[in-house]
Amino acid sequence: MSSPTSRPDYGLYESPTNAKASGNGASSANGQSPSSQTHGLISDKEMYSPRAKPGGGRSRHSRKVFVAAVIFLAAVCGIVAHSHAKHKAKAQGGSGNGGGIRPSRSQTKSPASSQPITSMSNDEDSSDESAVVEKPAPPGVPQQQPQHTTPSIIATSKSKDFSPYQRFSVADKSAKPADDFKEPKVAWLMSFPNSGTSFTLRLAQWASNVTAATNYGDECDLDPKGRNVPLYAGMSNGPALKYPYKYSLPTRYALTKTHCGGRCTHCAPDKYVETQHTFHEQCLQGNRMEPLKKDRNPSPQNIRNKGKSERIMEVRYPEELVARAVHVIRDPFNNVVARFHLDWGKYNHKADKDEEAKAFVEEYTYDPKGFLKWCKSIDDVYIKDESKSRFINEEVLELFKKIPCHGDFFRYIQWHNFAVATTAKLDLPTYILHYENYASDFDLTKTQLMDFLELDIVGEVPEFIPGKSYRNYFTKEQREAALELMRKLSNPETWQLLDRYDYNAEELRNPK
Repeated sequence: MSSPTSRPDYGLYESPTNAKASGNGASSANGQSPSSQTHGLISDKEMYSPRAKPGGGRSRHSRKVFVAAVIFLAAVCGIVAHSHAKHKAKAQGGSGNGGGIRPSRSQTKSPASSQPITSMSNDEDSSDESAVVEKPAPPGVPQQQPQHTTPSIIATSKSKDFSPYQRFSVADKSAKPADDFKEPKVAWLMSFPNSGTSFTLRLAQWASNVTAATNYGDECDLDPKGRNVPLYAGMSNGPALKYPYKYSLPTRYALTKTHCGGRCTHCAPDKYVETQHTFHEQCLQGNRMEPLKKDRNPSPQNIRNKGKSERIMEVRYPEELVARAVHVIRDPFNNVVARFHLDWGKYNHKADKDEEAKAFVEEYTYDPKGFLKWCKSIDDVYIKDESKSRFINEEVLELFKKIPCHGDFFRYIQWHNFAVATTAKLDLPTYILHYENYASDFDLTKTQLMDFLELDIVGEVPEFIPGKSYRNYFTKEQREAALELMRKLSNPETWQLLDRYDYNAEELRNPK
């Protein structure tokens, strides 16, 4: 296993199908240079070719008989399985399209299916808020925890003919007994920043009246002494509860925010290029809040809570606490523009009092022109470092020159590659939540998310109001270059989740 500080060539974008065999995937499988590999990955031929087995083989006649028997049995099993799946799906009322569960790898090897896309975004991207909503009145006093009536087994799907939420029977060997829940399990909310994180957290809390958790203690309500309330009593380095005094406490799965690694905006490749190992480690890391001690002298940026608390960085909890994951994915073009809106919002918030902030919002206006100018200011600073980086080859550099905010598109695809690989490596049942599904079928998406987390819907949730699409912030040529970059760098499994955002393919499928 490579050290946490090592940086791989493009072989680091390893398919999850190889993740367990190779550990962190920090090096190429065959020592080839990045330019000699397919899509910046281990080639498909290397990735999927069967390994030769020692010990000789059967005669030609016996092999034919054996193959024919296998084909016959497979056909019979397929007919029976299809008939049974169709009957079960009909009984369940159809499969729906709000989202999809990628089961744990021990349950199935089938890749997650993609879902239909609708163009949707939001006007309020300045604070990672993912929709314009009116927050309902908070409960005020923690209510009695809802009684979970959901079967105490893992939700998964067996084939495309099954409902995404077909649950195994208690007799099924893959079922997980309820007595495993002596304390709540962590269900990661994994998201590249500004992809719908905040809205998903609020949705789950409002609907269930159960608080979410987070790796980042500086986002939470604190106790009277200025400390976080941990998800696990006595484990200060574990996830912290966001609103422990406003909502009920989780009993089964605690939806826990994590942005993992490789997400900085103003940084060079030595900061944003990750390995599978470093990304995985940062999914488990965060910060916590503690009372400020007189004998300490923390940096001003770590003093919080009106000078009463100190932010302690780089706390970590064991990966064994993680039992599920919700992987949020947003249209990459809308996601990158939302990153600009977040940066702009931070300056606009203090523009009345700070001359530097005022100059920023005047220089980088809240429109396509301001966005492109902002991108250029970042691209121009780091392109020299990127051209010297051994992790970025000439082909990628040529595409960089055609793409505004090219670093964010690189980080976006790297992030989703590693999110797919990390959940596969940890064998986590994973709910794939495309942010656009909130617009295409909000009720179904909400129900599926809550079902996956085994949370009862006991509260009212405001209607989701879609925002804008920022496709027009990019020219057709810029979009084509960005899509080509993402296709080259993505794993096959990742691209299955992202190809819905290939506008060129969409236009070919649905010509005007």
